[in-house]
Amino acid sequence: MRIACDGISVGCEVWLGGRQRYVAIALIDAWRTDGQRTKLLIWESRCAECGLPIFSASSTSGLHSPNRRCEQHRAPGRPVFPKRRRKV
Repeated sequence: MRIACDGISVGCEVWLGGRQRYVAIALIDAWRTDGQRTKLLIWESRCAECGLPIFSASSTSGLHSPNRRCEQHRAPGRPVFPKRRRKV
């Protein structure tokens, strides 16, 4: 999943699934593994299970596969908001 705001900057707000909010709180300088300088956005959200603050970093092009839960509740591959069963 890739999400981007127009002109991403500190204060940009993104909602995933209409329920989980991410806010860009900082823009920092970083070095890539190939030695090039780049900028990283630091995103803040809340754990979908317990509500503790969690942080993710991404390039300025957007938010890619962000953390949805804290370290204690991490569950790779398990959706935060499972699809609802269809009524027949």
